[in-house]
Amino acid sequence: LADPHGNVYSGIATLSRYRVNSAARYSLPGLYPWIKQLFMLDRCTMESRLPTSDGRQLVLANVHLSAFDEGGVIRAQQLAFLKEYAGRELKSGNYLVIGGDWNHLLSSDPKAKQAEYGDAWPFWLQVLPDDFAIEGFGWAVDETVPSCRTLDRPYDPAANIAVNIDGFLVSP
Repeated sequence: LADPHGNVYSGIATLSRYRVNSAARYSLPGLYPWIKQLFMLDRCTMESRLPTSDGRQLVLANVHLSAFDEGGVIRAQQLAFLKEYAGRELKSGNYLVIGGDWNHLLSSDPKAKQAEYGDAWPFWLQVLPDDFAIEGFGWAVDETVPSCRTLDRPYDPAANIAVNIDGFLVSP
């Protein structure tokens, strides 16, 4: 409370050169304890629906999941929401891409990444739980280009943790 970061004017947006039939914002579940939630960002997914030539819809869900919830309790609630959401869209026969800032390690080998950083692993960096896998879906992530790094020192590739927390979950 002694050093607030002030008002935050932010959000997520999806831009398209193609016609978007509808767009909607959905609040993601999970709240911090009462006093802390006054100072944390409200998390959401922005859904955009585009028509396709085969009559189905291309559903784009732009997400920004919570960060800094020690233990990942809030993020677990948000992942459960997204898994259920993805299941509904798949059952409806739509194409689905969920992309954005997952605030989870997106790696083909998370155990190796954790071993690489050992005791320096930050509390806020959560690994996607095994039960989040959705049959038929695949990840589109460029693991050669980190999208997040630790900020406790000036950037030094040998000292900072640099990982990818941004990417796309793509339906079949």
